[in-house]
Amino acid sequence: MQFMNRTSAAHTLLIDYRASRERFLSYEGLFNMFWPSVVLKRQELSLQENREDKVSLTSDLIWAGHTSGRAPDHASVHTTTRLPAYAHVTGQVPDSEHLTEPTTKEPTIEEVTLPLLVLSTGLHGIEGYVGAHLIDRYIRSFYNPSQIPYSTGPHDSFRLYDPSHTIDPSQKPSFKPPFDLVLIHGINPWGMLNRRKANARNVDLNRNFVIDWQDRETLYNPDYDALKNLLHPAPARSGKGYFYGQLLQALLRLHRAAPGRIERALTLGQFTDPEGPYYGGTVYEPETVWMMDVIKCLFSRYQYIVWLDLHTGYGPRGLMQVVRASRDPQTRERWQQHFSYPHVVETTGESFYAINGDMIEYMYAYRQANHPHLSLFAATLEFGTLGDALPALIRSLSTTVFENAAYHADRKTTQHEHRLLEMYAPVDARWLETTTQQFLLFMQRVHNRLQNACL
Repeated sequence: MQFMNRTSAAHTLLIDYRASRERFLSYEGLFNMFWPSVVLKRQELSLQENREDKVSLTSDLIWAGHTSGRAPDHASVHTTTRLPAYAHVTGQVPDSEHLTEPTTKEPTIEEVTLPLLVLSTGLHGIEGYVGAHLIDRYIRSFYNPSQIPYSTGPHDSFRLYDPSHTIDPSQKPSFKPPFDLVLIHGINPWGMLNRRKANARNVDLNRNFVIDWQDRETLYNPDYDALKNLLHPAPARSGKGYFYGQLLQALLRLHRAAPGRIERALTLGQFTDPEGPYYGGTVYEPETVWMMDVIKCLFSRYQYIVWLDLHTGYGPRGLMQVVRASRDPQTRERWQQHFSYPHVVETTGESFYAINGDMIEYMYAYRQANHPHLSLFAATLEFGTLGDALPALIRSLSTTVFENAAYHADRKTTQHEHRLLEMYAPVDARWLETTTQQFLLFMQRVHNRLQNACL
């Protein structure tokens, strides 16, 4: 399969996995100015590919934290976790010690009294480019030491600064953020490199965090089976004429229910068609196991966590939606009040599409089973691209179906790639700036809540 990692000079985003990863790793030195302990962790995927241009595929995590005692002499610790990519993995989360806390001594849960903020990107590989951009703008807005971006009064709010200013590492801020920070880049590095949503085994990782693999009734998607000729036609029938013929038949047969049924057939996830779109797999993927290990570690060490996973594609164009989990005990109104943001929806299938195997849903299930007293605010931040009108939904559907068919037939072209990029990483500079400003203003409110959690 051909790898396509060409940088587009005309694109407003950095669409290059290696350059994006290098930029992410550069934050480590900056964070040493704000936190006494900074740890870099990575998961390396060992893929056997017949390629001349070998690329190290890693999911990278930066953990910046405050220690309860003296800061370690060597605050930055590099470790690498290698997992055998795509080996058989059971449905159990391994009891591993791959991830350790950023301190020189083992803390108890009582010692870690500060809250934790987590920003994660790239669960859907191609969506990681917007996510990486937003994290970069976030860092340049809130962690610019030349502007001293924090006030010293205990009740003062965090301030938002012009991200066009360059970071000057020669000026060290005197104030430390009253929370710990974890950033995760490229959860699905193969998908990010190859500009696909799924990983190398065509598994949609946000359908792979299954609570119970034995619950076949819940995992069954009857709408996908009913519409499979439309969503994953046979190779001989993968042309545009056949697709639009099947779409017309579905619209006539299902009438008003057609948009909802087609959307559910795709977005709920399916577990029966390995080469179809939104495939959830049959076991946990290595990337999923890595993230479960991260969740296990962080949830055992903090009492208050805000976790935001960044995605693009769904919803009104240019609007950021906060998508909360159906298992979240907090109400929609509580989220709106807590972060002063009105556009909060949930994965119930009414205000937002339902999902099987969602990572945020898994977090709440894991919290309830293991850490019921943890105060958790976890959600997906979804940035709409094409829009939610019927023509936009048809365009989204056709892009997904044609790209998937072309990829598996080894006929993917730059046209397929450009259409997929427009769906998940638009070239429109105005869209990107609107999206960025919404995100930065929301993060300002998140900072205020994290600060209040310490008072």
